[in-house]
Amino acid sequence: MSQYEKSSWDEKRARIFIVDDHPIVREGLTRLIATKARGELMVCGEAEDAAIAIQEIVRVQADLAIVDISLRGYDGIELTKNLKSRYPSLPVLILSMHDELLYAERALQAGANGYIMKNESPELLLKAIRKILSGQVFVSEPVSSRILQRIQRDGSEALSTAVDSLGDRELEVFHHLGRGLTTRQIADRLCISVKTVETHMARIKMKLGVQTFNELIVRAVLWANDNQST
Repeated sequence: MSQYEKSSWDEKRARIFIVDDHPIVREGLTRLIATKARGELMVCGEAEDAAIAIQEIVRVQADLAIVDISLRGYDGIELTKNLKSRYPSLPVLILSMHDELLYAERALQAGANGYIMKNESPELLLKAIRKILSGQVFVSEPVSSRILQRIQRDGSEALSTAVDSLGDRELEVFHHLGRGLTTRQIADRLCISVKTVETHMARIKMKLGVQTFNELIVRAVLWANDNQST
């Protein structure tokens, strides 16, 4: 299979793949999902290293990968880059013991859809999984604020100019994305298909000069915050 095709988690339990080199962590995550989210999530596989993960994730048709940032011989950020190059639509949640203020932005730039510390509560982990599966990005409030502040400091004027180049429908999609709506919710709000929304997003990315969906969300949120009256 040349490209990963994500199955719809709205129609069945989402399939979670766990990549961590500690068996106890993998077992703990599996038990958590089985007990706290049995009706909506399931663990479909696990791996202790990057090589096994790359091979098995597509075979078991995972809907989301939880990746430890510290793997033996191959860190989680490099694995995320590899997975995203092979399977662009596969959501990845980075799980880490390291300070999120140091690594979260790097993880997002690598293509991860979220970053969560291992010392967070089980409820927050499940919230992160659900948010990512719905098409959004998950990071803590401090990380989100820091990223937004940096972008605002470095390029808010350039962003506004680029947004002016969007067509009417593209601007609507961008506006709703900045307000936190998922791709499905935007499609329902505008009475268009999800595929059409994704096409608009691809064009918006090109016009704004961004490379990843995560960066598009951040810029949409920044623009929405600066244009709250619209």
